[in-house]
Amino acid sequence: ADGNKYVLHIEYQTDDYPKMHFRMAEYSIMLQRKYDLPVSQFVIYIGPGAPTMPTTIDSKDLQFRYNLTALSSVNYSLFLKSDKLEERMLALLGKMEQADCIPVLEKLLTDIKETAKDSLSTDRFVQQLHVLVKLRNLGTNLEKVMMTIAKYFKEEEDFLYRSGQRKGIEKGEANKSFEFVTRLIEKEGWADEKIADVANVSLAYVNEVRKGLASTE
Repeated sequence: ADGNKYVLHIEYQTDDYPKMHFRMAEYSIMLQRKYDLPVSQFVIYIGPGAPTMPTTIDSKDLQFRYNLTALSSVNYSLFLKSDKLEERMLALLGKMEQADCIPVLEKLLTDIKETAKDSLSTDRFVQQLHVLVKLRNLGTNLEKVMMTIAKYFKEEEDFLYRSGQRKGIEKGEANKSFEFVTRLIEKEGWADEKIADVANVSLAYVNEVRKGLASTE
């Protein structure tokens, strides 16, 4: 029925913007003017920590409010119950203890391997995962998990090898043998300079592999 029509306005916010109530009020007025309908507004906060941004305006001539929801207040296990991988990945933004981060990341990376149909799909999911990890400041944990989960990915399918963009790894070295460098580090105990020369990779690449291995110990 016409009486039930309204405009649904949803905003995703990554930073705790202190003047969000004014921004949402401006949007509300513009939407009401354009559509001549009530407006229901929701801000979904996906940044780290709990948001403190105001949700109301209470002045002499204006009373206004919008709805604010923080994914960090939702138990992460609820997202993991979803049938859609994209929704399960939102578990990283949910409420969890620091100790839960690694197991959740491992599960999501395994899900990517089992769900992705080709290398392009794998890239897309891992890129999305990387964005979520950055939003929650889990960069170090992601590196650790990517190393421990590497056995599930063929080298030519691994996002880290093909992108060649992480921390100074040169693009032309993206297809070099990770296993070969790992063996020289773990089995032979060679210095990084010698490994770089023998494996024909940059010293920066060897340093990255060594750091990754150390983080899993």
